[in-house]
Amino acid sequence: MTEVFFFIGKGGVGKTTLSSALSFYLAEQGNPTLLVSLDPAHNLFDFFDLEPVKGPFRIKEDLWILEIDEEEQIRDALKEVTERMKQTYRHLQILNLEGMFDVLKYSPGMLEHALLVALDETLRQWKGRVRYFVVDTPPTGLAMRLFGLPRVSMLWLKKLRELRRKILKRRDEITSVRGKSYLGEDVSTEEDEDPVMLELLSQYEVAEEMDSLLRDRNRSRKSLVVNHEELSMREAIMIAEEFRTLGLGIDLVVYNKAAAGVPRQDIHTRLRDLTEEAEHLELPHFGNMESLRARLSQVGGTLAEKLLRDGIQH
Repeated sequence: MTEVFFFIGKGGVGKTTLSSALSFYLAEQGNPTLLVSLDPAHNLFDFFDLEPVKGPFRIKEDLWILEIDEEEQIRDALKEVTERMKQTYRHLQILNLEGMFDVLKYSPGMLEHALLVALDETLRQWKGRVRYFVVDTPPTGLAMRLFGLPRVSMLWLKKLRELRRKILKRRDEITSVRGKSYLGEDVSTEEDEDPVMLELLSQYEVAEEMDSLLRDRNRSRKSLVVNHEELSMREAIMIAEEFRTLGLGIDLVVYNKAAAGVPRQDIHTRLRDLTEEAEHLELPHFGNMESLRARLSQVGGTLAEKLLRDGIQH
């Protein structure tokens, strides 16, 4: 079974470092692994001291890294939607779709949708090619909207399908009186022939699969990364509360650079209470980047022992 590991947390707490360490270790053990960054900051190549490359890049045996270009994803998503709309509504030639989507690219939620589509496509394309996916997520605000989007999309799409059924029913009533040709040859009255209903169903299935992946703790695991300083701890509490609202579980809480500060006891207790089902792990501060890179396998092995429920695959 292909497994997906998400690293979430406030910007700057060490998500890129820890996701890279886990990926490095898994690949070192002979497990083909793809490390994906959804963070617009794009730090993966910097972390591995490499020049950025577009698309998947193999940095060692069994390890590939991929930085998702959010601007390119938005352009591709809008282009694809434009083409589908043209096909779906080809009987309405008056629609100025190009002008409409020039505006849509600035719509709220467009970035989250584009990143979710990119992640879904990446998982599908690489399934069977790698044993593990490791995902370095964006900072908290964008990450939370990303995790909530599949369930919200399912609710919206369900309502839209209900409305579409009413439209098809009304069409059927009209054509039963006026005749099949009254509304035009390209206008459907049956669900399994209606391009709009078929598109809504297709989008629902994508959202449902991603939602299922996020909720299945045998297929995906979430690590919450936090530092022992107040703002980081408070943001981690907010993430844990939001995950509870979404019905998602946190599998591991990593206190990165643990010796660098002492958390307030009440805040620490609150985070522990919210993540009582999760494993908790303290990692020391490893000093400069060279020192950290030298211990990458060691850190990754420690994370793997906590995250791989069936043991480390060799």
